[in-house]
Amino acid sequence: MRGYWLQSKNNIELCAISELRPHEECEQDRLMTLLASIVKDGVLKKPIAVDKGTRVILDGHHRFEALKCLGCKYIPCVMFNYKSPLILVKSFGDGKNIPKEQVLKAGLSGKLFPPKTTKHLVFTWKGLVHISRFEPDINIELELLR
Repeated sequence: MRGYWLQSKNNIELCAISELRPHEECEQDRLMTLLASIVKDGVLKKPIAVDKGTRVILDGHHRFEALKCLGCKYIPCVMFNYKSPLILVKSFGDGKNIPKEQVLKAGLSGKLFPPKTTKHLVFTWKGLVHISRFEPDINIELELLR
């Protein structure tokens, strides 16, 4: 695995929302619930996970869509090297592997997967963990993202 980095602890970038590409659709009920929570709190609590090379969103589609709805121009992103063998993609339904190339193709082409199709996992010394474990609490005010 030499030569592959995953992401560093401080590898958070403020990215233009217009540069990012989702690979999955959002569930409308979940989006509305999250949107109400973000408006009530006035902050975004966590960044999203993004492939550094292609700007395809790996995790955080609902946060991304919520900020778009709120007129935000920027979103904090934890940047990952999606080529890393430490990242694995499984399907939510049956747990089968999904090729990363399909995820990137969906994001870059705009032909999105249905909600909750992919689950991104990371190999750690503790075993497999969901990629969201690498998204730290940030609590950034919405006004800073507009």
